[in-house]
Amino acid sequence: MTWLPNWPAVQPPIFLAPEVFAEGRQIRGVAPLSNKGSLARLGGWLYHKDEWAKPHPLFEGLPTGLLDYAYYRELIPDQVWAGQDVPAEAVAGANDCSIAYSSGLLLSVAFGWGRAVSS
Repeated sequence: MTWLPNWPAVQPPIFLAPEVFAEGRQIRGVAPLSNKGSLARLGGWLYHKDEWAKPHPLFEGLPTGLLDYAYYRELIPDQVWAGQDVPAEAVAGANDCSIAYSSGLLLSVAFGWGRAVSS
């Protein structure tokens, strides 16, 4: 499978939860970024965020654009990465343009100690 064609034969690690970077009480403690930013909570109730994903090999065969809740409902988190180093590639994110504007990334490709995909 040519999953990420321009990447090395050994695929990068994929971190599906920010808790993998926890060190003690610091949830972003060992994230491989010099500016770790924060984990922001964007609610999904009355005034909700709009989640998006761009066409990318990580979404091969899956719908992209605005994420359809009928398809992604159980996968969309309320936490986003915000204010961290600019990733090599933003793959999916969320924008809340209702009462107070806020946004963040749900899935990105980062280069720190090497290549990694974080969610």
